Amino acid sequence: MESNNIDDFKHLLQSGRLNFLIGSGLSSPYFETLGEIESRLEELEATPDSTAKELARASIIKVYFERCISKNYNLYYTEEVEKNEVLKNYQAFLHNIHKIILLRRSNLLSKQVNLFTTNVDIFLEKALEEQKLEFNDGFAGTLNPNFELSNFKKSLYKTSHHYDNKSEVPVFNLFKLHGSVTWKLNANTSIKLDSKLDNIKSVQKAINTIPDNLLPNIFNEDNKLKTITELITEFKDVKIEDSNKVLLDFLKQKYEQIPMVNPTKEKFKFTTLNYTYYELLRMFSNELERENSVLFVMGFSFADEHIREIVLRAINSNPTLLIYVFPYDNDSKDQIKKYLGFNNSFSKNNNLKFICGDKVKNDLANINSKYFEKLADNLVKNGGNNSTPKNTNGESNE
Repeated sequence: MESNNIDDFKHLLQSGRLNFLIGSGLSSPYFETLGEIESRLEELEATPDSTAKELARASIIKVYFERCISKNYNLYYTEEVEKNEVLKNYQAFLHNIHKIILLRRSNLLSKQVNLFTTNVDIFLEKALEEQKLEFNDGFAGTLNPNFELSNFKKSLYKTSHHYDNKSEVPVFNLFKLHGSVTWKLNANTSIKLDSKLDNIKSVQKAINTIPDNLLPNIFNEDNKLKTITELITEFKDVKIEDSNKVLLDFLKQKYEQIPMVNPTKEKFKFTTLNYTYYELLRMFSNELERENSVLFVMGFSFADEHIREIVLRAINSNPTLLIYVFPYDNDSKDQIKKYLGFNNSFSKNNNLKFICGDKVKNDLANINSKYFEKLADNLVKNGGNNSTPKNTNGESNE
């Protein structure tokens, strides 16, 4: 069953525990989605160790950094039309969610929204900050902010200057499930805030020392990454000498120091980060197990097996949970169903919905304008809504 009934969303946003799972699709086109980069790296991990494998991996990581990571530095420091369009979409979306939560009349639920994301980019932080919205990213402190899991889930109240009226302020909890380009390790024992993106600057500086003609071309004539067999063949006669040793030094001494999950199945190399990673996943799982939770999934493919397993477990164990997935298009919907194992069946609690149209793609601009902006405007017009929520489960097509 599929649905385009906006009233369903209105009731859920008014009285449900709000969670969003945000993937790389929402930051496109400014940042490229991983696509072949991820699949090639995973295939490469399964090949026998060799110099060719080591150089091929470093070359692919270099491409990944340049296409998906380094542009965060430009996002922070420069003005670009493409960046501004994506940033404006994030700002509009968050503004509408804030408006909806602000108008929520229920005093039984806190005015908190959980943003879970596998993105390591800074779009969400930048959008929240520029919209002057209250948010919690796990850091506390002014001069030397430190990351602690206990910093999440703190409510914020404001009191009138002239009276003792106290009201709760909407707060966004930002959980970076795969780490962030704004994280840095302090002697491998704690996570500090790299607010100026010095790590990225350092990696880019190292890349700039790598000669353009250092290694064979890793792309074919169609500008797609060559297969692993082709890559290994290309690199098999390349020796690790002083010139291409720069590439490996970049990988080991610079890039791998950024506290984030690489686009492969491997996890963090540091104990502190491994602990943080699994604790963040546990917090995600706990939120989905809570009564009357709702999860909106946007720009996320469910290729990540750990997050997929958590969602599947929650779908089957929590009948009060509702999950709305916004696939980019029908092909994406079919791929997500395949990942979730729901090609020909649905969850036993029938609590998973796909919101997908044939004509309009589900990018952030369209999702926001078609659903959340309309809901926010409707609530403002009607002064909020205190109706009892409806639970209409299933899957539907617009």
